[in-house]
Amino acid sequence: MAESLFSLSTVSGVFRSESKTKRITPTSAIFYKHRQKTFELQPLIGVDREEVARSPLYKILWVTEGSLTLESPQRMVVAGAGDLLFLTPRLLLKRIGWQQVQGWIISFHSDFYCLEKHQQEVGCNGILFNDSYEVMPVHAGKEETVTFEQLIRSLLGEALHETASREEAMVAYLKLFLIHASRLKLQQQPMPALRKQENDLPEKLRRFQQLIEENFRQQRQPRFYASLLHTSAFNLNRLTRKYFRRSATNYIYDRVILESKRELYLTEKSVKEISFAVGFDDEFYFSRIFKKHTGLSPSQFRIQHRSR
Repeated sequence: MAESLFSLSTVSGVFRSESKTKRITPTSAIFYKHRQKTFELQPLIGVDREEVARSPLYKILWVTEGSLTLESPQRMVVAGAGDLLFLTPRLLLKRIGWQQVQGWIISFHSDFYCLEKHQQEVGCNGILFNDSYEVMPVHAGKEETVTFEQLIRSLLGEALHETASREEAMVAYLKLFLIHASRLKLQQQPMPALRKQENDLPEKLRRFQQLIEENFRQQRQPRFYASLLHTSAFNLNRLTRKYFRRSATNYIYDRVILESKRELYLTEKSVKEISFAVGFDDEFYFSRIFKKHTGLSPSQFRIQHRSR
């Protein structure tokens, strides 16, 4: 039976309270891992920005003071004091920067808390963690800040209890954090009709997305996924065109290309190594496919975007 790896690091107690503002100051961190069940809560100060960009975890960044900037190939997002950002594992980040920032970063693996499985009760899938490129800050006012601070305090406090129910309690507090954040985002950014439609995806398409995540490196043919979904490739293609405005083949290749871009941005791997990593035996065929989807060869893409 695998052992859990757990650590709680503290400086001057769980929180240091500032008497005038009654605000909490980040002084603690949680690092929890049991098999693939990973959960981390740590102050933004001192966090390795490159590690944040590379991390294969869901991430919540809450800025309490200062500001930070996220840059992707499509846009730049600036978050100031009180803002929360919700990042998916698939998010392609070119750069993260911050100035005199304080706050928190919560990271978790889907095996620790599965958003897809609990989307109805939490209501955050497709709202907080949605499109890989669409990152919009959610602002927490004074009242919401108190709520989020209480949940952070509860998470850190629960970490001190070495009981069998500790993981279950941490999941419960994370769930509450996501519920409050989802409500806040819907108040500030009402979902457009298309996003509402995507949030109401048929279960078959949600399963299709999950299967792509599990198999895109080995399988790129719609008929493979259709067989697992007990449907035909024709019907799968009809569904993807209706809800994603993309053919099933293009939707699968979108994931392949996104992973390839991530490798080109964040690693020094050769094009040949990257082609193998995403399931191509022939690097030249991979390069043709990549250029077809992006207009650039892998080498050109790396040079052009790293030079910005």
